[in-house]
Amino acid sequence: MSDTKWASRWDAYLKMPRGQVHWFSLINSMVVVLVLSGVVTIILLRTVRRDLVKCASLPPNCHLSRITPYEEILGDAEADFKEEFGWKL
Repeated sequence: MSDTKWASRWDAYLKMPRGQVHWFSLINSMVVVLVLSGVVTIILLRTVRRDLVKCASLPPNCHLSRITPYEEILGDAEADFKEEFGWKL
C-alpha cells in the first residue's frame, strides 16, 4: 500500500513543472498504426480482388440469387479438389 490518496493519484503526472511531450512515443505509435492499417488494407484489397475474379469467371446465365444444391455447385468434390487459396503449410 502507498501513502498516496486515491483522489490525488494523478497529481504527480498532471502537475509536472516542466511537462515534456514524448515525441518518440507519439511518432512510434503513429508508425505502428499506419503499418497495421496498411497490412489490413492490403489483405482486404487482395480478398476483394480474388472475389471479383471468381465472380467474373462465372457463366453469364448463372444467377447468384438462385439457391442450388451443394453437389451442383461443387460437382465431384474429391476429383476436382484444388487448393488454390488458404493456408499452405
